Amino acid sequence: MFSHRPSKLPALRVADWGFNVTICIAAMAEGGKKFALVTDGKVAFGQFSADGALTKAFPIVRRNVVLMAGNDVARAGTVFNKAKARLTSCDADAIAETLFEECNAERDRIIEASVLRRRGFNWKMFRENGKSLCTDAVYYEIEAEIAEAKLSLDFMIAGFDDNNKPHIRYTNWHTPPENYDSLGFYAIGSGAPAAISSLAHAVEYMRFDRQRSAPEVVYHVLAAKFMSESAQDVGKKHTFLTVCGLGDKDIVFFPVFTGVGFVRERWEKEGAPRVPKGVTEAIGELLVEPKDMAGLEALRRSAKYSPQAKKILRHFEKEYEAYKAKQLASQKSEPEQ
Repeated sequence: MFSHRPSKLPALRVADWGFNVTICIAAMAEGGKKFALVTDGKVAFGQFSADGALTKAFPIVRRNVVLMAGNDVARAGTVFNKAKARLTSCDADAIAETLFEECNAERDRIIEASVLRRRGFNWKMFRENGKSLCTDAVYYEIEAEIAEAKLSLDFMIAGFDDNNKPHIRYTNWHTPPENYDSLGFYAIGSGAPAAISSLAHAVEYMRFDRQRSAPEVVYHVLAAKFMSESAQDVGKKHTFLTVCGLGDKDIVFFPVFTGVGFVRERWEKEGAPRVPKGVTEAIGELLVEPKDMAGLEALRRSAKYSPQAKKILRHFEKEYEAYKAKQLASQKSEPEQ
């Protein structure tokens, strides 16, 4: 065993620790009044969040969320925080452009620290005097190292502007902001091609579009996530989904241990590529408000579809019946006054 990490080994990244930061999907629902968001890590919107291994989505300006995928997650917070500090409006293009600029600024910082500084340069010096201060061979060696520098971070913005219009934007350090409003959905991460193909198939053959109800859209984005698991880096362990809308309280979560497992089982048995009979009605019943997540009524609704939830419900009901019997016995044993 090594007592220390040999210096020739590459530095560990968060991706090397087993966290899969590889799929985020956003899709409009109910005519653009709502969004269904699914990730393979923690998801957050406004003051609400669902716990997972890694934060993948960040509330940025009022009713807007930024979803992130990539390997350089340790740098995501820096990019996001600097962009957020500059923003004053809900304009989708402004949010995306600011993230694009901060991605490039972060990449420039990496290049200056890892390539230029060890040769005695900063960016200003190299741009202005690099050619005159270096031999041709050294100059083009530096240029080659700069070209190799990457920032493995993709950002997708989903939310509503000040006129309540929904929008989806995508950007990273080498991609100027792209507009997916007309498409109504998009995905980022290494599993994105499979997820987008799944949603495109649903558009062509299953009448999937932004006009569908939230439960219908939830099914299709979950199916797309399941399809994306064929990508090497996308795991099955964590799938988190939320539906958010225009109102401050217009948000619901999917119960992790019940909802996703139920939909996955139906999808595997009869859904791919069909929509299982009755599944959207079940999804509608399983979606609960944050304040009701830990309540008995939510558990009763979950018990209709999950043996695990049914077992937990029986336990609670048994404990409650025992408590009532104890209370009744105590009342009967008390002497009359």
